[in-house]
Amino acid sequence: VWCLNIHRAKGAIETFVPQAVNKGKIDYDLVGALLNRGKVIIILSFLPMVVLFSFTEKILVFFNQDPLVSKYAQFYLFVSLPKLFLFGLFDCMRRWLNSRDTKGSFDMLVHFFTLAIIWSYLFVIHYDLEYYGTGLAGTISFSLTYLFIIIYVSFNEELHRLTQVYSTSKIIHGK
Repeated sequence: VWCLNIHRAKGAIETFVPQAVNKGKIDYDLVGALLNRGKVIIILSFLPMVVLFSFTEKILVFFNQDPLVSKYAQFYLFVSLPKLFLFGLFDCMRRWLNSRDTKGSFDMLVHFFTLAIIWSYLFVIHYDLEYYGTGLAGTISFSLTYLFIIIYVSFNEELHRLTQVYSTSKIIHGK
């Protein structure tokens, strides 16, 4: 359900942001509202997943999975929760940037994969953190990637202006 809501929110961003640009004239309020709506949907959709993930061990044991494996699975999910949340926010921003024909989000995605490989090697192999290291590597990589995309947007004057919403009624009603 969470993935479906995220996918729908991001698809809506890709569809409606180009429509908010009419003959070169940009409706800044609407473009910012679309991005922020996507973020709100991701946040609200993520909350039930946190509850579900907190019962992963019990759910897996109920379905006759090995208790030790179930315990490891729940621990890995807890370590990975920030990564999943940041992935949703990052992908929302990435699709928003793609709809504005900017190349920066692709560059950051390439850097994310490079960072993920480096962190995974360090945490899993060098520090021998096993499955904990895998979740930690992804969380750190997505944290940095999301931070970098926020910095990128903040220093690009046009993109920064597009993220600003001057009216809460635009977020709620689109008017």
